[in-house]
Amino acid sequence: PAEKVITLARHHGVEPPLNILLVERKWTSLFLLRYLSLIWGVGMESQPDVTASFRACKGIAGEVYRSRRPRFVDMEESDHKQWGFSEREAETFAHLSAIYSWPIYEVDQYGHQTGRVIGVLNLDATSPHAAAVIAEHQQSFNKRLKEFAEFSSKIVS
Repeated sequence: PAEKVITLARHHGVEPPLNILLVERKWTSLFLLRYLSLIWGVGMESQPDVTASFRACKGIAGEVYRSRRPRFVDMEESDHKQWGFSEREAETFAHLSAIYSWPIYEVDQYGHQTGRVIGVLNLDATSPHAAAVIAEHQQSFNKRLKEFAEFSSKIVS
């Protein structure tokens, strides 16, 4: 399924790092906080976000985690800092031109989704003007990303 997403993107001239962030709970001095941490990625070699881990209240991935709905954002039209990141954190994601995130749901022992979001699948485009290309072919991207998110649910649950 990942190869279908990558092939579709490359066919349309978009260089598509693809990754999965899972929710983990980390203790701070007083609180247990949720973080999204990168556990798998393809096309991310030498990228600054290859070891990404951030609070689940931040970023597009955080919004998708909280809202349980896919989200597509043109990062060339968006201020990276508006997503709750510090200036230093925002620099990590400055190379991204578009982000398309899908929720990953937990599945039960019978393979049915439980409704609990356990992570986020991201198509992080780095090509200039990638958002326009993705928007033009959004139905195809929706289909492929949904398939891969459902596949990922079964693997990471």
